[in-house]
Amino acid sequence: MDGYVDPAFRSMPFITTELRVLAETLENAGYQEAAVLEAGDLHGQAIEDEIERFVRKAAPGDHLLLLLSGHGFHTDGSDYLVTGPARYDSLRFRDHCLRIEFGSFLMNSDAAQLVVAVDACRDPFETFTKSVGDTLSYGKGSTGYEDTDDPGRPRYAHVYACARYGTAGYGREPGPAAGERTGAGDDPGGFSYFTRALTELAGDRTAPGALAALEPVLDDRLRAIAAGDRGHSDQCVQVTYATGEDGLLLFPCHDSRTGRPVGEHPWQKAALDHEAWLRVRAGNLTEEEKGRAVAQVRDGVARLVGLWGHETDTSDAWLAAHGDIWRPSGCEQRMGLCVGTVLRGAPALSLTEAALLVLGPYLYTAFGTRLAHLAGPLRPWTLADGPPAEESCGFATRGAFERYGNGHLALQDRERRARERGDEDGARAVAWWLARQWLLRLPGTRDAVRRSGLAGLENLPGGPEFEPELVRQVLSPARLGRLAGLIGLDLERAGTEEPDTVAAQLAAEHTVDWDRVGTLLTVAHHMAVDPVLLPPLVAEHLGISKPVDGAAFRETLRRLAWQPDGARRVLSAECPHQAVELALREHTETLDRTVRAVLARSDDARPAVRGIPAGFGSGKVVPGLRPDGRPLYEAADVRFRLDGDRVRDLLMGEQLYRDRTLALRELYQNALDACRYRRARTELWNRRNPGERDDWKGEIVFTQGRENGRPYIECHDNGIGMGHHELRRLFAFAGSRFVEQREFLDEWAQWDAEGIAFHPNSRFGVGVLSYFMLADEIRVTTTRLGRDLRAGERLTVHIDGPGALFSVRSDRSALRAGTRVRLYLRDSEDTVSCGEVLRRTLWVSEFAVRVEEEGEEGLSWAPGELSPYVRSGRPSEEPQRMRGEPVPAQYAGDGVWWLSGQGAVLADGLWAGVPRFGCVVDLTGEHAPRLSLDRTTILDDHEEYLTGLLTEKIPVLFAEGGRVLSLEWLDALTVGEWVGPNRALRRTEPTAVRQGLLADRIADQAVARGHRFSFRTDEGADVSVDTAAVGCCPADRWLVERFGKPARPHVVTTEYSAFTEWRARVWAAADPGCGVLPRSDAFRDARPTDDQILQSVDAGDAGVPLGMLLGAAHETGLPLAYVSERLRLMGVRTPDRTILERLREAERRDPDVPDLLRKVLSRDRDGVGPWLGPQDEVSVDHLRLGGGDPRALARLVRTLGFRVPDDDEFDRPRRTGDAWPPRPEDLPRLVLREGLEYDGADLARDRPVPLAHLVIAAKAFPGQADRIAATLVAAGHRLPEGAVPEHADGTDLALLAWEHDGRPPRYPVSDAAVPLYRLLAVARRREIGPETLVERARMLGLRPPELPPPAERELYTRLAEDLATRIAGGLGPLVPVHVLLDIAWEYGMSDHETARRLRLLGADVHRLEDHPARPENYSDLILMSQDLDGTDPWLDPAHQVPWHHVLRAEVERKTPQTEVIERLTRHGYDVAPEPPPGDWMRGDDRELIRAVGNHREPHGAGTGVPLTTVLHTAHTLRRTPTDIARRLRQLGHTLPGDLEFTDPATR
Repeated sequence: MDGYVDPAFRSMPFITTELRVLAETLENAGYQEAAVLEAGDLHGQAIEDEIERFVRKAAPGDHLLLLLSGHGFHTDGSDYLVTGPARYDSLRFRDHCLRIEFGSFLMNSDAAQLVVAVDACRDPFETFTKSVGDTLSYGKGSTGYEDTDDPGRPRYAHVYACARYGTAGYGREPGPAAGERTGAGDDPGGFSYFTRALTELAGDRTAPGALAALEPVLDDRLRAIAAGDRGHSDQCVQVTYATGEDGLLLFPCHDSRTGRPVGEHPWQKAALDHEAWLRVRAGNLTEEEKGRAVAQVRDGVARLVGLWGHETDTSDAWLAAHGDIWRPSGCEQRMGLCVGTVLRGAPALSLTEAALLVLGPYLYTAFGTRLAHLAGPLRPWTLADGPPAEESCGFATRGAFERYGNGHLALQDRERRARERGDEDGARAVAWWLARQWLLRLPGTRDAVRRSGLAGLENLPGGPEFEPELVRQVLSPARLGRLAGLIGLDLERAGTEEPDTVAAQLAAEHTVDWDRVGTLLTVAHHMAVDPVLLPPLVAEHLGISKPVDGAAFRETLRRLAWQPDGARRVLSAECPHQAVELALREHTETLDRTVRAVLARSDDARPAVRGIPAGFGSGKVVPGLRPDGRPLYEAADVRFRLDGDRVRDLLMGEQLYRDRTLALRELYQNALDACRYRRARTELWNRRNPGERDDWKGEIVFTQGRENGRPYIECHDNGIGMGHHELRRLFAFAGSRFVEQREFLDEWAQWDAEGIAFHPNSRFGVGVLSYFMLADEIRVTTTRLGRDLRAGERLTVHIDGPGALFSVRSDRSALRAGTRVRLYLRDSEDTVSCGEVLRRTLWVSEFAVRVEEEGEEGLSWAPGELSPYVRSGRPSEEPQRMRGEPVPAQYAGDGVWWLSGQGAVLADGLWAGVPRFGCVVDLTGEHAPRLSLDRTTILDDHEEYLTGLLTEKIPVLFAEGGRVLSLEWLDALTVGEWVGPNRALRRTEPTAVRQGLLADRIADQAVARGHRFSFRTDEGADVSVDTAAVGCCPADRWLVERFGKPARPHVVTTEYSAFTEWRARVWAAADPGCGVLPRSDAFRDARPTDDQILQSVDAGDAGVPLGMLLGAAHETGLPLAYVSERLRLMGVRTPDRTILERLREAERRDPDVPDLLRKVLSRDRDGVGPWLGPQDEVSVDHLRLGGGDPRALARLVRTLGFRVPDDDEFDRPRRTGDAWPPRPEDLPRLVLREGLEYDGADLARDRPVPLAHLVIAAKAFPGQADRIAATLVAAGHRLPEGAVPEHADGTDLALLAWEHDGRPPRYPVSDAAVPLYRLLAVARRREIGPETLVERARMLGLRPPELPPPAERELYTRLAEDLATRIAGGLGPLVPVHVLLDIAWEYGMSDHETARRLRLLGADVHRLEDHPARPENYSDLILMSQDLDGTDPWLDPAHQVPWHHVLRAEVERKTPQTEVIERLTRHGYDVAPEPPPGDWMRGDDRELIRAVGNHREPHGAGTGVPLTTVLHTAHTLRRTPTDIARRLRQLGHTLPGDLEFTDPATR
């Protein structure tokens, strides 16, 4: 596929040419027909038809090869090749592409096999690659063929040009000049790395013919071609076998087995000449017979080693190309020499022992090399750019590797630093170190290597060397598998095994001492210094400024030697780096310590240790030398170190854990792991031995009491127990974890194979030290349970402190396995109670738990049940808060309980610092979270899992007898805590997780099930809620009361809002007989979060702006799309869905976008209202909030419907308002502008610079007076006398700036007068005379106010202070008329005189002459305003004044009705007559007006009296809503047009 109509896909005209060359080469290599299909004009279906014909017309036994070349992609589990006519923006794009799944065609074909080679990218678009450019990536690739190894079916495989998430590269041949090319995007002179490599190997008859053998060779060739073109490439070949590897031939005319020359491998000669053959004892054979037997076995061993060598060379080259400096190649030579050295002082060997000792070094290298190569699909050479977590290599996943890496933060940091420095080799080496350590610990690796086809591990190869029966017995796959099991053997755990008999009943019968073989090979392995056995020092010194050189490191290992030193051996090595020297020294010390422990065994007569050197030293490990003879480095061991005693003190102290009772939690968790371990081991035994079932049940018992007067706390479990190894390597070794031990991992693999789940809670391996926060002495009594479920020996350990040696006493076999840990408390008066600690922290126990505390009632936990001690308070609160009745709970399964109170998210049943209202969720097993060291904080984000799990458990809430679900509970669920007993609808900020979505989902099911809630009102009335009629709105219980005859539920509230009006209509519509009939259907489907959503917005006619919507989502904790949809359903206009979709797309790219936009779209850039609307321009200062490129943010904001500045605006510096004082580097620019504003006008040059400007400059740039002056003079400005002040005077700043500190806003210079109230306030605060301040203002260039006569200054000062206390925000806003009248009354002045004096102060006061009716005084002005406050809106002289206005003036302004009428009439208003009283008394009208007026929302003309006002007034006056509505109309009020008021039904 070399041409595309869509310009999004780069055309590659060279494809057709290179495929023709490949076709010709294939024909020369034996293929009968090879043709190229030029499919540039064909869509996917047409190409598929051609392929089907090709496959189905095959003759019996045909080998078919199909190569697809072009752009590719992966989606929904299938691979596709982009076709020429396909357009990326088409909705049918995928339909027009070719799906690469042809297995169904093969099922109806006579062909023997089909190999599909795919030369296309599997990663996003890059230059010189064949990727589509989509964010979707290639998968492993479905074949459309049932995976089976049935030899009778046609064989099928896919060969991909690159591994998953890699790119298929191509290069350019020298071609025509750029100007001669047909298109900028075409590459007519290129070539594909993969196709060229395939072509070259097709023409190379020495290349393998079998696909399995060809894969590494093809990969090597491809990489070599890529390296020659671009110097480096990560591209590597990957094969997917649908029917297994056997029988698949890519080049049938080549050698079908390996394709390699049959010549010997260098390993073979070394195996033939090995020292071990000279040490074989004759046994029952004569010397001649022994010679023949040794020769047979030696030839078989040499041949097998040669096969391993050939197979290893290919994988080793691949590993080297991918940066693995830890690969074991070369170790086999050193190890073989070490085996020979050890054997010189050892007893004679049996024939099989000799064979195993010769094979061992080569198997170790072949095994380690093959294992790492098999892990290739996981991309273990990178920590930053790996495949998805679920990607598998057959025995492990990428996610497991990443979890292991996350536990080694220092090395992760090294890898990151190496990448940032451009040190790709160093980064890869660090990643490979982690991968190698991880692979060593993985269960199942031996099976993976065995299944991979490593010669001899499943079946012995063919050939004359393996035909003798003796050879077949000695080299049986079972025995070779057992040999592989010795890799990584722990010498300290080696024990006597039953002898293994070989060639039984034959003359050559002999035995194998596996203990001896394992010991010798393990010692030799460590002496050979396999790189993965070294401490991490070398890896820690990669990716730094002076890193270890990988090649030099490997050369050092190649040349090292062990020199004799009496009975010891001393390592000799010249090191290229101090880290290498230290690593070798530490490795030698560990080897020496371990071997000494082995040699010190009581059964020293065992031959296993004979011949092993008595000790090992590193005295000859030295720095390498430069050419001039100087050492390569100095001072090899200068580095940061940890003081062991201080670290130990930290780990056992409250500084780290904060709470010393954490020691009890650690006791429990260690006992929990022990019981889990025993449960898994017992379950495996029961499955394998159904006739000998063990009915063990786990139990953990805490006891607190005194022993000989000493207080103690003891934890006893009947779990797995400990032996000598566990005590030495785990219990006594801080930082070690049993889950990383090889024996455990092997057992875990067996459990996994049987489907037995095991999930340890061990996290850090340092918890045991926390015991010493409580204790100063510990006694441990423990018995290990064997795999045969027999109890081992009982060990009693005394520990007299954290630094003391262990005293271990061994007893005879015990009857029961388990462990007792007794802590002797350091303080005899310690008041810690293990019962109270567990009562607070242990919510769910996995096994039976009991607490027996001296003098206290016993406590018990049943396995798998919620603790009976969970109370309404949080477990972190004081113990007395935990008393009382248990909280009602309903078990929902899977570790979930619905709870009528404050619950929690638990970790393995324990409190983990995460309260969660309404439920308890125990995260355990595979969902157990990572915890902080003090176990009080969950580090993982489990919210998505928790939400899904809780949603799944909702039906349990509706079960019969449930005691949890209620409206109050749903309300608390939305905010994370119980809502207090008050009528306030606005919630305070919750202290726990808000679960509004969950509450709404529960409400959905309540409505669907017809569930009825009930609640009791504040006045004690019972209300039943029909959710089908009114929805599910917990806030209704604050709103609804019953009143009337008969009593009916109505919304009764003084709160006026869109929410309360909506609820009032919904409840009215639900009861047609209530007397209030909405003329249109109100949205009834209410949900618990609706009150929060509606109260988070202030929707006007234009709807909710985007910023407000973002604010609502943030305030409620609900998704933006959900908030928008709920508002839309409630009739509120929200931004267009296209806008919201663009925002969601931006959020997918960057999850922080909504929070940033919330701040950008708020006027004050603080993320709260007021908000910018679409008509507003988003300023540059707003767009700079993101910290990145404001232009990019502007592009996003523009797509969301807002105006943004032109591009050139972004080049201007920031405004001073962003920060005060401004940056020193901005001085030259700012001092030349008025107000020191970036966008201020240039200072005038026709007059001296005002002193005020210089004062502000001195404040903005303290200590820079000379620089300020020089800048101004250089720009042509004249300075006033006295030049620039060194420091700004506080009085000057008080006169200039509102905030007294010089920051904006400021009073304009030479523009407006300084207000008198400001000047008087400064005079009073600073005790300076007003006249002095006036002169100072003039000097500054300000226009001072006119001072009142001295006799009146005190009056004006008091007026200013009094007015400032009455008006929020000071004297800047307009003075309310009622405030003016109050001051006039208090000061005994007329309202006119008061207004005059306030204006003189600088206050803004209404002018009577501005009103059209020209009122005589301010009292008249109040009467003329609709809201009786002296401000707009005014009464309209063209319309009659309603009678309710007269009544309100009488009630609120204490003005008699007759006076109100007279004054309004005098000014030309027509006042409506008083309506007939009917059954309303004059006092009733006043009460009605008072009730209506009590509502906080004023009722402007034409808006109508809200329904909530009518209902609340009816409730207050004990009348029907219809009575209230009728009288309000008579008084001149309007009512909502969507309501009809009728006489309520009497029943």
